[in-house]
Amino acid sequence: SVKVAVRYCYTGVVNDGSPSSDVLAPPLRPTNPGVELVCESLRAADYLQLQHLKETLEVLLVSWDAVSLTNCCALLQVAQRAECTQLQGAVITFMREMHDVVSLQPEYAAMDGSLRDAIADLTWTPPTSAA
Repeated sequence: SVKVAVRYCYTGVVNDGSPSSDVLAPPLRPTNPGVELVCESLRAADYLQLQHLKETLEVLLVSWDAVSLTNCCALLQVAQRAECTQLQGAVITFMREMHDVVSLQPEYAAMDGSLRDAIADLTWTPPTSAA
């Protein structure tokens, strides 16, 4: 995760596995380990205040259709902690569509009440990120 952030600082790109990507950074692929690496990289980017990297990683996750029943609660918590508004919106939309199933998961019950409220409140929109 730190390698992804540091390499991004030097090159301005994220290794998404395409031929034009930087081969020195770990490749990010739409697999469970790839999603975990992106989540760790989001935390590092948030800590290092690399807003563009966060946005790039959010777009990558959403483009992968990485949100699933098994990871939606964890992804929402990562998105909320790292202030990833695009990812929050995508995960909340998924959780609303799958609410009957998602709400039965123990991870859902263990989530912070404000996150559950955001899912239930159809007027909720992600906060705008400060520039």
